[in-house]
This record gives sequence, structure tokens and C-alpha cells, in this order.
Amino acid sequence: MEFKHKSVLLEETIEGLCIKPDGIYVDGTLGGA
Repeated sequence: MEFKHKSVLLEETIEGLCIKPDGIYVDGTLGGA
């Protein structure tokens, strides 16, 4: 079976992060099954 990731609450999460244009951000996503 192929692993597929589906984001939930994506827009709400991005809005809640209050991202700044000059900010530095790291994606800490870890692999799948």
C-alpha cells in the first residue's frame, strides 16, 4: 500500500502561524510508513 499524506486544517494552520515575509522557517516534517 502506498503512503499518501493529506493535510487537514492547512489554511487555518498557516493563518495561525502569522508568517512574516522576512522570517526564517524550518519544515520539520518526518517520513511516512
